[in-house]
Amino acid sequence: MQNHDWWKPLFADCQASDDGYAKKALLTTNKEGYVEQDDEFNEYCMFRLTEKLTEDSKYRVYGLLTEHQSGAVCASTICHAFFTRFIYEDGIGMLVAALDEVPASSSDEAFRRRVENMMQEWFKDFDSEYFKSIDSDIADYMGHVFSGESGAGASELEAAKKKISGSASAAIVFVVHNRLFVVSCGTTRALLVSTDESMNVSIEQMNDVHNSENNLEEQRLLNLGIGKNQLTHFHGPTRCFGNYFLKSGYNFNSHFFNAASDLCSVLPGVSGGFKIGGEHHFLLLISDSVFNVIRQSGKTVREVNNYLREKVLTANAEVSCGDVSKKILDQICDDHFLYQTKASAHPAASRDSMAAVCIRLSESQTLPLEVNSAPDASMVSTSPKTTNAALAKSYVNFADYNLHPASDTVQQKVEDVFEEIKRRRRLRKIEEDDH
Repeated sequence: MQNHDWWKPLFADCQASDDGYAKKALLTTNKEGYVEQDDEFNEYCMFRLTEKLTEDSKYRVYGLLTEHQSGAVCASTICHAFFTRFIYEDGIGMLVAALDEVPASSSDEAFRRRVENMMQEWFKDFDSEYFKSIDSDIADYMGHVFSGESGAGASELEAAKKKISGSASAAIVFVVHNRLFVVSCGTTRALLVSTDESMNVSIEQMNDVHNSENNLEEQRLLNLGIGKNQLTHFHGPTRCFGNYFLKSGYNFNSHFFNAASDLCSVLPGVSGGFKIGGEHHFLLLISDSVFNVIRQSGKTVREVNNYLREKVLTANAEVSCGDVSKKILDQICDDHFLYQTKASAHPAASRDSMAAVCIRLSESQTLPLEVNSAPDASMVSTSPKTTNAALAKSYVNFADYNLHPASDTVQQKVEDVFEEIKRRRRLRKIEEDDH
Protein backbone atom coordinates (compact mmCIF):
# COMPACT_ATOMS: atom_id res chain seq x y z
CA MET A 1 0.00 0.00 0.00
CA GLN A 2 1.34 3.39 -0.95
CA ASN A 3 0.68 5.88 1.81
CA HIS A 4 1.78 9.48 2.17
CA ASP A 5 3.23 10.14 5.63
CA TRP A 6 2.22 13.77 5.55
CA TRP A 7 -1.45 12.94 5.55
CA LYS A 8 -1.56 9.84 7.72
CA PRO A 9 -2.34 11.78 10.94
CA LEU A 10 -5.45 13.23 9.31
CA PHE A 11 -7.07 9.83 8.94
CA ALA A 12 -9.12 8.42 11.79
CA ASP A 13 -8.54 4.82 12.76
CA CYS A 14 -11.14 2.83 10.85
CA GLN A 15 -11.74 -0.65 12.23
CA ALA A 16 -14.31 -1.33 9.51
CA SER A 17 -11.65 -1.75 6.84
CA ASP A 18 -8.27 -3.31 6.44
CA ASP A 19 -5.41 -1.19 5.13
CA GLY A 20 -5.57 -2.63 1.65
CA TYR A 21 -2.78 -4.70 0.22
CA ALA A 22 -0.66 -4.62 -2.92
CA LYS A 23 1.41 -7.57 -4.02
CA LYS A 24 4.00 -7.91 -6.75
CA ALA A 25 4.58 -11.56 -7.47
CA LEU A 26 7.17 -13.20 -9.69
CA LEU A 27 6.48 -16.64 -11.15
CA THR A 28 9.93 -18.06 -11.80
CA THR A 29 10.83 -20.81 -14.25
CA ASN A 30 12.83 -22.76 -11.67
CA LYS A 31 9.65 -23.70 -9.78
CA GLU A 32 10.40 -21.53 -6.78
CA GLY A 33 6.85 -20.27 -6.98
CA TYR A 34 5.56 -16.83 -6.25
CA VAL A 35 7.97 -14.44 -4.59
CA GLU A 36 7.01 -11.02 -3.28
CA GLN A 37 9.14 -8.23 -4.68
CA ASP A 38 10.86 -5.75 -2.40
CA ASP A 39 10.42 -2.65 -4.55
CA GLU A 40 7.74 -0.07 -3.84
CA PHE A 41 4.19 -0.63 -5.06
CA ASN A 42 3.94 2.59 -7.00
CA GLU A 43 1.20 1.29 -9.31
CA TYR A 44 -1.45 1.80 -6.66
CA CYS A 45 -2.68 4.54 -4.38
CA MET A 46 -5.08 3.59 -1.57
CA PHE A 47 -6.72 5.73 1.03
CA ARG A 48 -9.44 5.72 3.66
CA LEU A 49 -10.99 8.67 5.42
CA THR A 50 -13.53 8.47 8.23
CA GLU A 51 -15.11 10.65 10.78
CA LYS A 52 -14.07 9.56 14.27
CA LEU A 53 -16.00 6.39 14.77
CA THR A 54 -19.07 7.00 16.88
CA GLU A 55 -22.56 5.57 16.83
CA ASP A 56 -23.77 8.49 14.70
CA SER A 57 -20.76 8.57 12.37
CA LYS A 58 -21.81 10.31 9.17
CA TYR A 59 -19.31 9.13 6.60
CA ARG A 60 -16.57 6.76 5.52
CA VAL A 61 -14.54 7.02 2.30
CA TYR A 62 -12.24 4.46 0.67
CA GLY A 63 -10.34 4.59 -2.58
CA LEU A 64 -8.20 2.44 -4.86
CA LEU A 65 -6.42 4.03 -7.82
CA THR A 66 -4.62 1.82 -10.33
CA GLU A 67 -2.12 3.03 -12.91
CA HIS A 68 -2.01 1.93 -16.54
CA GLN A 69 0.83 2.32 -19.07
CA SER A 70 3.37 3.86 -16.69
CA GLY A 71 0.70 6.02 -15.13
CA ALA A 72 2.07 6.12 -11.57
CA VAL A 73 2.37 9.92 -11.76
CA CYS A 74 -1.23 10.14 -12.97
CA ALA A 75 -2.50 7.92 -10.14
CA SER A 76 -0.56 9.87 -7.52
CA THR A 77 -1.75 13.22 -8.90
CA ILE A 78 -5.39 12.15 -8.86
CA CYS A 79 -5.00 10.74 -5.35
CA HIS A 80 -3.67 14.12 -4.17
CA ALA A 81 -6.58 15.84 -5.93
CA PHE A 82 -9.08 13.72 -3.99
CA PHE A 83 -7.23 14.46 -0.79
CA THR A 84 -7.29 18.21 -1.42
CA ARG A 85 -10.99 18.14 -2.25
CA PHE A 86 -11.86 16.00 0.77
CA ILE A 87 -9.82 17.88 3.37
CA TYR A 88 -8.94 21.42 2.34
CA GLU A 89 -12.03 22.13 0.24
CA ASP A 90 -14.46 20.27 2.56
CA GLY A 91 -15.68 18.06 -0.26
CA ILE A 92 -16.98 15.50 2.21
CA GLY A 93 -18.97 18.18 3.98
CA MET A 94 -20.45 19.27 0.65
CA LEU A 95 -21.38 15.68 -0.23
CA VAL A 96 -23.02 15.06 3.17
CA ALA A 97 -24.93 18.35 2.88
CA ALA A 98 -26.11 17.49 -0.63
CA LEU A 99 -27.46 14.14 0.54
CA ASP A 100 -29.10 15.79 3.56
CA GLU A 101 -31.14 17.86 1.10
CA VAL A 102 -32.71 14.70 -0.36
CA PRO A 103 -35.96 13.86 1.50
CA ALA A 104 -35.54 10.74 3.64
CA SER A 105 -38.57 9.15 1.93
CA SER A 106 -36.93 9.42 -1.51
CA SER A 107 -35.91 6.38 -3.52
CA ASP A 108 -32.38 5.00 -3.54
CA GLU A 109 -32.10 6.27 -7.12
CA ALA A 110 -32.66 9.86 -5.96
CA PHE A 111 -29.69 9.58 -3.57
CA ARG A 112 -27.58 7.94 -6.27
CA ARG A 113 -28.31 10.71 -8.79
CA ARG A 114 -27.31 13.38 -6.28
CA VAL A 115 -23.91 11.73 -5.79
CA GLU A 116 -23.54 11.17 -9.54
CA ASN A 117 -24.06 14.86 -10.35
CA MET A 118 -21.38 15.91 -7.88
CA MET A 119 -18.87 13.19 -8.83
CA GLN A 120 -19.08 13.96 -12.55
CA GLU A 121 -17.89 17.49 -11.85
CA TRP A 122 -15.15 16.30 -9.49
CA PHE A 123 -13.77 13.79 -11.97
CA LYS A 124 -13.70 16.36 -14.78
CA ASP A 125 -11.92 18.84 -12.51
CA PHE A 126 -9.29 16.31 -11.42
CA ASP A 127 -8.61 15.14 -14.98
CA SER A 128 -8.16 18.75 -16.08
CA GLU A 129 -5.76 19.38 -13.18
CA TYR A 130 -3.68 16.37 -14.20
CA PHE A 131 -3.32 17.52 -17.81
CA LYS A 132 -2.37 21.01 -16.63
CA SER A 133 0.36 19.43 -14.50
CA ILE A 134 1.92 17.77 -17.58
CA ASP A 135 1.60 20.75 -19.95
CA SER A 136 5.37 21.06 -20.26
CA ASP A 137 5.71 17.33 -21.01
CA ILE A 138 3.08 17.60 -23.76
CA ALA A 139 4.92 20.59 -25.23
CA ASP A 140 8.17 18.64 -25.11
CA TYR A 141 6.57 15.74 -26.98
CA MET A 142 5.16 18.10 -29.63
CA GLY A 143 8.60 19.59 -30.11
CA HIS A 144 10.10 16.16 -30.80
CA VAL A 145 7.25 15.25 -33.19
CA PHE A 146 7.47 18.37 -35.31
CA SER A 147 11.26 18.28 -35.49
CA GLY A 148 11.02 14.94 -37.31
CA GLU A 149 13.77 13.38 -35.20
CA SER A 150 15.31 10.01 -36.01
CA GLY A 151 18.13 7.90 -34.59
CA ALA A 152 19.07 9.09 -31.11
CA GLY A 153 16.24 11.62 -31.28
CA ALA A 154 13.74 8.80 -31.75
CA SER A 155 14.53 7.41 -28.31
CA GLU A 156 13.97 10.86 -26.82
CA LEU A 157 10.64 11.02 -28.64
CA GLU A 158 9.64 7.66 -27.20
CA ALA A 159 10.64 8.80 -23.70
CA ALA A 160 8.60 11.99 -24.11
CA LYS A 161 5.62 9.96 -25.34
CA LYS A 162 5.79 7.65 -22.34
CA LYS A 163 5.57 10.60 -19.94
CA ILE A 164 2.16 11.66 -21.25
CA SER A 165 0.58 8.31 -22.13
CA GLY A 166 -0.05 7.19 -18.54
CA SER A 167 -3.53 6.80 -17.10
CA ALA A 168 -5.29 5.63 -13.94
CA SER A 169 -8.49 3.85 -12.98
CA ALA A 170 -10.29 4.87 -9.81
CA ALA A 171 -12.88 3.28 -7.56
CA ILE A 172 -14.11 5.42 -4.67
CA VAL A 173 -16.50 4.11 -2.02
CA PHE A 174 -18.65 6.45 0.06
CA VAL A 175 -20.70 5.37 3.06
CA VAL A 176 -22.83 8.36 4.07
CA HIS A 177 -25.63 8.02 6.64
CA ASN A 178 -25.21 4.25 6.19
CA ARG A 179 -25.91 4.48 2.44
CA LEU A 180 -23.39 2.82 0.15
CA PHE A 181 -22.14 4.44 -3.06
CA VAL A 182 -19.49 3.19 -5.50
CA VAL A 183 -18.03 5.74 -7.92
CA SER A 184 -15.74 4.27 -10.55
CA CYS A 185 -13.98 5.16 -13.74
CA GLY A 186 -11.86 2.47 -15.41
CA THR A 187 -11.38 -1.23 -14.75
CA THR A 188 -11.19 -1.52 -10.94
CA ARG A 189 -13.99 -3.79 -9.72
CA ALA A 190 -16.21 -3.40 -6.65
CA LEU A 191 -17.66 -6.71 -5.43
CA LEU A 192 -20.41 -6.88 -2.80
CA VAL A 193 -20.54 -10.00 -0.59
CA SER A 194 -23.99 -10.61 0.89
CA THR A 195 -26.12 -13.35 2.44
CA ASP A 196 -29.82 -14.16 2.15
CA GLU A 197 -32.21 -15.44 4.83
CA SER A 198 -30.86 -18.98 4.42
CA MET A 199 -27.28 -17.71 4.79
CA ASN A 200 -26.51 -18.46 1.15
CA VAL A 201 -23.52 -16.30 0.26
CA SER A 202 -23.53 -14.35 -2.99
CA ILE A 203 -21.09 -11.97 -4.61
CA GLU A 204 -22.25 -9.23 -6.96
CA GLN A 205 -20.24 -6.79 -9.03
CA MET A 206 -21.64 -3.36 -8.26
CA ASN A 207 -19.91 -1.30 -10.93
CA ASP A 208 -19.33 -1.48 -14.69
CA VAL A 209 -15.90 -2.20 -16.14
CA HIS A 210 -15.06 0.46 -18.70
CA ASN A 211 -13.25 -1.23 -21.56
CA SER A 212 -14.01 -2.20 -25.15
CA GLU A 213 -15.50 -5.55 -23.99
CA ASN A 214 -18.33 -3.60 -22.36
CA ASN A 215 -21.16 -3.50 -24.93
CA LEU A 216 -22.19 0.06 -24.04
CA GLU A 217 -18.61 1.29 -24.26
CA GLU A 218 -18.10 -0.52 -27.56
CA GLN A 219 -21.19 1.16 -28.98
CA ARG A 220 -20.02 4.57 -27.75
CA LEU A 221 -16.72 4.11 -29.61
CA LEU A 222 -18.50 2.95 -32.77
CA ASN A 223 -20.70 6.03 -32.62
CA LEU A 224 -17.52 8.14 -32.68
CA GLY A 225 -16.62 6.70 -36.08
CA ILE A 226 -14.37 3.85 -35.00
CA GLY A 227 -14.76 0.70 -37.07
CA LYS A 228 -15.09 -2.76 -35.57
CA ASN A 229 -11.67 -3.75 -36.89
CA GLN A 230 -10.10 -0.68 -35.28
CA LEU A 231 -11.34 -1.70 -31.84
CA THR A 232 -8.65 -4.40 -31.77
CA HIS A 233 -6.12 -1.58 -31.43
CA PHE A 234 -7.91 -0.15 -28.39
CA HIS A 235 -6.07 -1.32 -25.29
CA GLY A 236 -6.77 -0.42 -21.69
CA PRO A 237 -9.78 1.33 -20.15
CA THR A 238 -12.22 3.36 -22.25
CA ARG A 239 -12.84 5.63 -19.26
CA CYS A 240 -10.04 6.74 -16.97
CA PHE A 241 -7.98 9.67 -15.76
CA GLY A 242 -5.16 10.75 -18.07
CA ASN A 243 -4.35 8.86 -21.31
CA TYR A 244 -3.48 11.81 -23.55
CA PHE A 245 -3.37 9.72 -26.73
CA LEU A 246 -6.97 8.64 -26.40
CA LYS A 247 -8.20 12.08 -25.40
CA SER A 248 -7.05 15.34 -26.98
CA GLY A 249 -4.08 13.57 -28.60
CA TYR A 250 -6.07 10.77 -30.27
CA ASN A 251 -5.28 12.14 -33.75
CA PHE A 252 -1.64 11.12 -33.26
CA ASN A 253 -2.81 7.49 -33.54
CA SER A 254 -3.31 6.45 -37.17
CA HIS A 255 -5.94 3.87 -36.16
CA PHE A 256 -8.19 6.52 -34.61
CA PHE A 257 -7.39 9.53 -36.79
CA ASN A 258 -10.96 9.73 -38.16
CA ALA A 259 -12.69 9.69 -34.76
CA ALA A 260 -15.22 12.48 -34.21
CA SER A 261 -13.87 13.40 -30.77
CA ASP A 262 -11.93 12.11 -27.75
CA LEU A 263 -12.19 8.34 -27.47
CA CYS A 264 -11.53 8.07 -23.75
CA SER A 265 -13.88 9.63 -21.21
CA VAL A 266 -13.46 10.46 -17.54
CA LEU A 267 -17.20 10.27 -16.85
CA PRO A 268 -17.64 8.03 -13.78
CA GLY A 269 -20.31 5.46 -13.18
CA VAL A 270 -22.14 5.64 -9.85
CA SER A 271 -23.94 2.66 -8.33
CA GLY A 272 -25.57 1.87 -5.00
CA GLY A 273 -27.46 4.42 -2.97
CA PHE A 274 -29.12 1.77 -0.81
CA LYS A 275 -29.02 1.43 2.97
CA ILE A 276 -26.50 -1.08 4.25
CA GLY A 277 -28.26 -3.94 6.05
CA GLY A 278 -27.13 -6.88 8.13
CA GLU A 279 -27.10 -9.01 4.98
CA HIS A 280 -24.32 -6.88 3.45
CA HIS A 281 -20.98 -8.12 4.78
CA PHE A 282 -18.05 -6.98 2.63
CA LEU A 283 -17.22 -4.75 -0.29
CA LEU A 284 -14.06 -5.84 -2.07
CA LEU A 285 -12.15 -3.46 -4.37
CA ILE A 286 -9.76 -5.29 -6.68
CA SER A 287 -7.45 -4.14 -9.44
CA ASP A 288 -8.09 -5.47 -12.93
CA SER A 289 -4.89 -7.51 -12.70
CA VAL A 290 -6.44 -9.69 -9.96
CA PHE A 291 -9.36 -10.52 -12.24
CA ASN A 292 -7.07 -11.24 -15.20
CA VAL A 293 -4.80 -13.57 -13.21
CA ILE A 294 -7.81 -15.66 -12.18
CA ARG A 295 -9.19 -15.68 -15.74
CA GLN A 296 -5.94 -17.25 -16.98
CA SER A 297 -7.15 -20.61 -15.65
CA GLY A 298 -10.06 -20.50 -18.11
CA LYS A 299 -12.76 -19.34 -15.71
CA THR A 300 -15.81 -17.44 -16.87
CA VAL A 301 -16.75 -14.13 -15.23
CA ARG A 302 -19.34 -15.95 -13.09
CA GLU A 303 -16.78 -18.55 -12.03
CA VAL A 304 -14.28 -15.81 -11.14
CA ASN A 305 -16.85 -14.16 -8.89
CA ASN A 306 -17.65 -17.49 -7.19
CA TYR A 307 -13.94 -18.13 -6.74
CA LEU A 308 -13.43 -14.71 -5.13
CA ARG A 309 -16.43 -15.26 -2.87
CA GLU A 310 -14.85 -18.41 -1.49
CA LYS A 311 -11.51 -16.65 -0.98
CA VAL A 312 -13.22 -13.87 0.98
CA LEU A 313 -14.99 -16.40 3.22
CA THR A 314 -11.79 -18.36 3.81
CA ALA A 315 -9.78 -15.22 4.59
CA ASN A 316 -12.48 -13.90 6.93
CA ALA A 317 -12.50 -17.18 8.86
CA GLU A 318 -8.72 -17.45 9.16
CA VAL A 319 -7.42 -13.94 9.81
CA SER A 320 -8.32 -10.66 11.46
CA CYS A 321 -9.98 -7.88 9.46
CA GLY A 322 -6.71 -6.08 8.91
CA ASP A 323 -5.22 -9.00 6.99
CA VAL A 324 -8.18 -10.04 4.81
CA SER A 325 -6.90 -8.38 1.62
CA LYS A 326 -3.43 -9.84 2.09
CA LYS A 327 -4.83 -13.32 2.70
CA ILE A 328 -7.01 -13.12 -0.42
CA LEU A 329 -4.10 -12.12 -2.67
CA ASP A 330 -1.81 -14.73 -1.13
CA GLN A 331 -4.40 -17.43 -1.86
CA ILE A 332 -4.83 -16.22 -5.45
CA CYS A 333 -1.07 -16.25 -6.00
CA ASP A 334 -0.76 -19.79 -4.61
CA ASP A 335 -3.60 -21.07 -6.81
CA HIS A 336 -2.23 -19.31 -9.88
CA PHE A 337 1.22 -20.81 -9.41
CA LEU A 338 -0.33 -24.25 -8.93
CA TYR A 339 -2.30 -23.88 -12.15
CA GLN A 340 0.70 -22.66 -14.15
CA THR A 341 2.95 -25.50 -12.99
CA LYS A 342 0.27 -28.09 -13.80
CA ALA A 343 -0.41 -26.55 -17.21
CA SER A 344 3.26 -26.54 -18.23
CA ALA A 345 6.39 -28.36 -17.11
CA HIS A 346 8.31 -25.11 -17.63
CA PRO A 347 5.91 -22.23 -16.99
CA ALA A 348 6.92 -18.93 -18.49
CA ALA A 349 8.20 -16.37 -16.03
CA SER A 350 5.63 -13.69 -15.30
CA ARG A 351 5.17 -10.68 -13.06
CA ASP A 352 1.75 -9.88 -11.69
CA SER A 353 1.08 -6.79 -9.63
CA MET A 354 -2.22 -6.88 -7.77
CA ALA A 355 -4.10 -4.80 -5.22
CA ALA A 356 -7.18 -5.26 -3.04
CA VAL A 357 -9.06 -3.36 -0.36
CA CYS A 358 -11.56 -5.26 1.79
CA ILE A 359 -14.23 -3.12 3.50
CA ARG A 360 -16.41 -4.62 6.22
CA LEU A 361 -19.95 -3.29 5.89
CA SER A 362 -21.74 -5.20 8.62
CA GLU A 363 -20.88 -5.34 12.31
CA SER A 364 -21.66 -9.05 12.22
CA GLN A 365 -18.57 -11.10 11.48
CA THR A 366 -20.52 -14.36 11.28
CA LEU A 367 -20.38 -15.93 7.84
CA PRO A 368 -20.80 -19.59 6.96
CA LEU A 369 -17.55 -21.47 6.43
CA GLU A 370 -19.30 -23.66 3.86
CA VAL A 371 -20.68 -21.86 0.82
CA ASN A 372 -24.30 -22.97 0.36
CA SER A 373 -24.22 -23.40 -3.38
CA ALA A 374 -23.15 -25.93 -5.99
CA PRO A 375 -19.39 -26.43 -6.27
CA ASP A 376 -17.58 -24.38 -8.89
CA ALA A 377 -17.48 -26.64 -11.96
CA SER A 378 -14.16 -25.17 -13.05
CA MET A 379 -12.52 -26.44 -9.84
CA VAL A 380 -13.63 -30.08 -10.30
CA SER A 381 -11.69 -32.40 -12.60
CA THR A 382 -13.52 -33.43 -15.79
CA SER A 383 -11.14 -36.28 -16.56
CA PRO A 384 -13.00 -39.59 -17.18
CA LYS A 385 -10.22 -41.49 -15.38
CA THR A 386 -9.81 -39.52 -12.15
CA THR A 387 -11.76 -37.32 -9.78
CA ASN A 388 -10.18 -34.34 -8.10
CA ALA A 389 -11.15 -35.44 -4.61
CA ALA A 390 -9.30 -32.55 -2.98
CA LEU A 391 -11.54 -30.00 -4.69
CA ALA A 392 -14.85 -31.84 -5.11
CA LYS A 393 -17.29 -30.89 -2.35
CA SER A 394 -18.07 -33.58 0.23
CA TYR A 395 -21.62 -34.08 1.46
CA VAL A 396 -20.63 -36.43 4.31
CA ASN A 397 -20.54 -34.98 7.82
CA PHE A 398 -17.38 -36.11 9.65
CA ALA A 399 -17.85 -33.72 12.57
CA ASP A 400 -18.38 -36.55 15.12
CA TYR A 401 -15.98 -39.04 13.55
CA ASN A 402 -13.25 -38.76 16.20
CA LEU A 403 -15.83 -39.25 18.96
CA HIS A 404 -17.00 -42.61 17.60
CA PRO A 405 -15.74 -45.57 19.75
CA ALA A 406 -14.61 -47.48 16.63
CA SER A 407 -12.73 -44.56 15.01
CA ASP A 408 -9.29 -45.83 16.08
CA THR A 409 -10.01 -49.32 14.72
CA VAL A 410 -11.23 -47.91 11.40
CA GLN A 411 -8.20 -45.66 11.12
CA GLN A 412 -5.86 -48.61 11.75
CA LYS A 413 -7.59 -50.67 9.05
CA VAL A 414 -7.17 -47.80 6.57
CA GLU A 415 -3.48 -47.55 7.37
CA ASP A 416 -3.10 -51.36 6.98
CA VAL A 417 -4.67 -51.19 3.51
CA PHE A 418 -2.24 -48.49 2.39
CA GLU A 419 0.69 -50.45 3.76
CA GLU A 420 -0.44 -53.53 1.80
CA ILE A 421 -0.70 -51.47 -1.39
CA LYS A 422 2.83 -50.17 -0.88
CA ARG A 423 4.16 -53.69 -0.22
CA ARG A 424 2.63 -55.11 -3.40
CA ARG A 425 3.62 -52.20 -5.60
CA ARG A 426 6.62 -52.98 -7.83
CA LEU A 427 8.30 -51.42 -10.84
CA ARG A 428 8.06 -53.19 -14.17
CA LYS A 429 9.10 -52.59 -17.73
CA ILE A 430 6.61 -50.88 -20.02
CA GLU A 431 6.74 -53.87 -22.44
CA GLU A 432 5.08 -56.04 -19.80
CA ASP A 433 1.81 -54.19 -20.38
CA ASP A 434 1.63 -55.67 -23.87
CA HIS A 435 1.42 -59.31 -22.64
